[in-house]
Amino acid sequence: MLAREIMSHDPLCCTADTTVQDAARIMREGCCGFLPVIAGDKKAIGVITDRDIVCRVVGSGKDPAKIRVHDCMSPLLGSVSVDAELSACLAEMKQHQVRRVIVADGNGNCVGVIAQADLALHMGDRTFGELNARIVEKGVTVHPGPEIGSIAR
Repeated sequence: MLAREIMSHDPLCCTADTTVQDAARIMREGCCGFLPVIAGDKKAIGVITDRDIVCRVVGSGKDPAKIRVHDCMSPLLGSVSVDAELSACLAEMKQHQVRRVIVADGNGNCVGVIAQADLALHMGDRTFGELNARIVEKGVTVHPGPEIGSIAR
């Protein structure tokens, strides 16, 4: 099975210049907690999550209407081609200990997202259980830094 067959197509996105408040609004309206951050040509350059917003902006007393996504987004960790096998998606998630990967077309444009839940629906219980255990074991902790925040693994 290929990434294109299980990905969420045409994900909601934002740019690095989007305000955090607008990114949060997009998440709320789209019922999601994750947005690919794209450059003008739809190439993913990072991601912003609801957790990034809470830990790096709101929890630090910053004004989400004044802070831009580029100030608090996470780097792009894990992406796969639309023609990648599910095993490649799993490998990306394991390698980067992430719960979602960006799916890119032949031009490198963001055309989809594969989440842990997508894999759970299409993989055997044992394989998915191993993925989840590896991600949880190595979890990601967000530490506020002197500016907005930094990521420690």
